[in-house]
Amino acid sequence: MKLNDRSCLVSRIALRWMSGIGLLLVFGCLAKPVPAQIQPLSRQTEPVRVNTPQIQPNQTHIRINTSSPEISSTSSNIVPTEPMKIRSLGEMTDLPPLPLRRADETGFPLEPAVPIGSYHLPGVNGNVSPGMNEKAGSVVPMPFATQQTPPTVSPEAMQMDVILQQGDILEKEGRWNEALGYYENAIRTFHKPPVLMQRFRFARFHHDLTKRYNDSSFEMMLRQLTYPEAFALFDEVMTEIQQRYVEPPHWSELFENGMRDFEIALADPAFCSRHFQYADAARIRSLSQKIVQTSQSWEIRDPRTMHAGIAAIAEICQKEIGLSPTAVVLEFLAGMTNSLDPYTEFMTLNQYHDTKCMMSGNFVGLGVELKADNISLYINRVIPGSPANKGGLQNFDRILEIDGTSIQGWQLEPASNLLQGTVGSYVRLLVQTRANAAHELVIQREHLKVPSVENVHLLDDHGQNSGIGYLKLSGFQQDTVQEIQEALLLLHRQGMKSLIIDLRGNAGGVLTASIEAADLFLKQGIIVRTKRRGTVPESVYSAIKTTFTWDIPLAVLIDKDSASASEIFAGAILDNNRGLIVGQPSFGKDTVQMVLPLTGGKPYSSPAIAGLKLTIETYYSPKGISFYGIGVQPNVPVSNIPANAVTNHGVSNAATLYSVGRPGGEDSFDGSSRQLASQEDVVLKTAMNEIRRRTPSASLSQNPALTRYQPSVN
Repeated sequence: MKLNDRSCLVSRIALRWMSGIGLLLVFGCLAKPVPAQIQPLSRQTEPVRVNTPQIQPNQTHIRINTSSPEISSTSSNIVPTEPMKIRSLGEMTDLPPLPLRRADETGFPLEPAVPIGSYHLPGVNGNVSPGMNEKAGSVVPMPFATQQTPPTVSPEAMQMDVILQQGDILEKEGRWNEALGYYENAIRTFHKPPVLMQRFRFARFHHDLTKRYNDSSFEMMLRQLTYPEAFALFDEVMTEIQQRYVEPPHWSELFENGMRDFEIALADPAFCSRHFQYADAARIRSLSQKIVQTSQSWEIRDPRTMHAGIAAIAEICQKEIGLSPTAVVLEFLAGMTNSLDPYTEFMTLNQYHDTKCMMSGNFVGLGVELKADNISLYINRVIPGSPANKGGLQNFDRILEIDGTSIQGWQLEPASNLLQGTVGSYVRLLVQTRANAAHELVIQREHLKVPSVENVHLLDDHGQNSGIGYLKLSGFQQDTVQEIQEALLLLHRQGMKSLIIDLRGNAGGVLTASIEAADLFLKQGIIVRTKRRGTVPESVYSAIKTTFTWDIPLAVLIDKDSASASEIFAGAILDNNRGLIVGQPSFGKDTVQMVLPLTGGKPYSSPAIAGLKLTIETYYSPKGISFYGIGVQPNVPVSNIPANAVTNHGVSNAATLYSVGRPGGEDSFDGSSRQLASQEDVVLKTAMNEIRRRTPSASLSQNPALTRYQPSVN
């Protein structure tokens, strides 16, 4: 059985730890539409790391002032004794016996922190189960005698109570996407309190499991991957974590997180209906108890003991309820990996290719950005010049049916899967517009290139040409710098004397793209610092004196959704006193992820069967300040846009004022594009006024001596 070619559906509306691309490095070349066997991607070249690009003639490049030596893998402390063989589950390599946990210094035996069947989330009052204590975001046992009386309730604790109560409502209603975003914002506000980290992870377990089991490539993996192949994939991921992860991994904590995820899976309808439709609740409880009894004396201290533990659990599950051992391994793999931090993620093959497509801007599809609510899918944005645009779809249209299947009430992932298909194929949609009755549209899927630079024009100032150029930067893709250069040359020919770059809503993208973009405007100075695990020296990315520099008055617009690569760009402009930062504090992310193809332990030239997005570095501003939780602080702060601001679509939603595409398609760099309603966009209007106020009038006049503002070579 073969699946149709996998297309990439543009959907930047997912949570930043999932969706929003974050800050990425890439291994492997660009994915092509996937033939759906488990070997969809054929790579002909060795993996290339994006943040160390090969220097081509006349190509902008990055100078690293300090080098990062290779990170050696952690040596295993395990001392094999009598090997344990797993015979009933297929051919496996010899594994060491699982060591027993020792008693702690109080004399209490060290039991599993969160055994299956006994895990309880903290209640809304922030307490935990008796005998449990919070530490580093996980639940660990403690002697009953050491429990203390709860402290007096503080205002911060009362605020936390309200947050937990609201989160509890979202969880009970199964609104896992919303719960994730809610907890993520709270975690940044309160700086990672353990109780919120637990709730976040619990919501993420549920969300990720549902997403996996609605993914056709994961279903194919379950069918095709043998038990030894599943463990080869598991070992490949653990090796990457051991060698590359930004912090030394705590293997026992990872194993506990995998146990939590597996417990959730055993009670999840999607998991149960896929693997054991006829297993009753009593048998599941019996299975949980047996796993607890078997695992309570284990000490998980490295990948090999973890491997052995999962193998033992897989054997129990196969004997007790006939559960596929491959499913057990994959569930532990996903649960452990995704628990490392909000941005690290085990990706199915489809998710891996979608990520690669988003980073390059190349995909096959209709050309829409989608959101979902409790009613249906609706279109957040139609890409100009796309099949959707030509076929009559508009922003805020609701999609009621896809090829005759009603999707009302569906979640985003399964519904958007129905929109995907091969190049040249057609999809039939029943669409409800804001003004008209439901009607049917038939649209053909095409290859698309989504631009990262949009709405390029000179701003209008009461009917006069202001000389202030404007461009909207929606993301940092692999060819973003080239797009920026083309836009700047066009604006320069039209008389640009100053520039506003709009990064509002920009969730990030490729690390090198943000560095090279900042280098376009800096003659000298540090752009960003990054730091890897342990004693590895930091890497310093600096402006290159021989590059092409635009020396014009500059303002950068940011908001709370400007994240990751956007923060690197804005932070470089701010710390080097190169321009104004106008708007609200940015998101506050501080980590770099690397995207890796997974081949199940086979050579890199083998086809990918899944992907891994792994946090490998933290980044800091040029002055060495972490952005986490605080973001980039504007030197011209501006409050929210008034709620009664009206967009070009007539929608009373200020947040969409600056979410406009490039009108007229790919060729509309002609100054005749639809312009932002700058008189209603307070942030944009403030930036224009500040540029006028801080720039000498002679500099903005129609003076033929414009050498200062023309692009020059440093």
